[in-house]
Parts: sequence; structure tokens; C-alpha cells
Amino acid sequence: MYLERSIDRELLDWKEAPERKPLLVRGAKQVGKSSSIRKLGESFSCIPNLRSALPTAEACLHT
Repeated sequence: MYLERSIDRELLDWKEAPERKPLLVRGAKQVGKSSSIRKLGESFSCIPNLRSALPTAEACLHT
């Protein structure tokens, strides 16, 4: 179950920006930062998960 957060709309706006800059997410512990990023990742065709080996960033570059 995913709890919608106010940051979700801002993350989608960031994704749709034509000249977006790298994303850095900071905040208090256990407020849903990772969950929000995972949810945003579902809208990309390929996104590396830095906590696991699959998919690798290299694999994403070659798709």
C-alpha cells in the first residue's frame, strides 16, 4: 500500500522538466523519501536501484 504524499506532484514536475538537474532528496527519518522515489521510478522505463545489483546503471544506458 502506498500513501500519497505532497512531494509526489513535485517529483513528477521535476521528471517532466526539459532541463532537469540531478535530484537530491533529504529529510527526516521515516517520512517516505525512499517510497516516493520508488513510486517516481515506476514512471521511468529503466531506473537503477542503488541498493541492489539489478538493473545496473550500465544496463539502463544501453536500452
